[in-house]
Amino acid sequence: NIKVRLDVWEQAVKDHAEQHLFAFTRQVEREGSTVHSRMFAPAMGIVENPATGAASGPLGCYLLQHGLVTDNPAMIVSEQGLEMGRPSFIHIQINHIDGEIKRVSVGGQTVYIGEGVIEI
Repeated sequence: NIKVRLDVWEQAVKDHAEQHLFAFTRQVEREGSTVHSRMFAPAMGIVENPATGAASGPLGCYLLQHGLVTDNPAMIVSEQGLEMGRPSFIHIQINHIDGEIKRVSVGGQTVYIGEGVIEI
């Protein structure tokens, strides 16, 4: 039920270098998912991103370091974009030795949705 209020967001992030909001919960909507994620980047003109690979690797590391996943390798599925009608399932694999992260992999499948050309 996240709704970004731009007035509050602008006040909260004005003094920070990073101005994006990435939220997650362990409460998932789809079977097989590990976490439910949402990414908001109003400073970049992105109201909400349906799939955020760049944030998924750090998310997986966080989950491992806080004991929320323990397998080795940790196999995580982050569901994202469901609220937008653009469901995405990002696969995160964390290889570790005694909790020390050795390798992070992020992937999934994509669907071609369009192309464009800009001439200057």
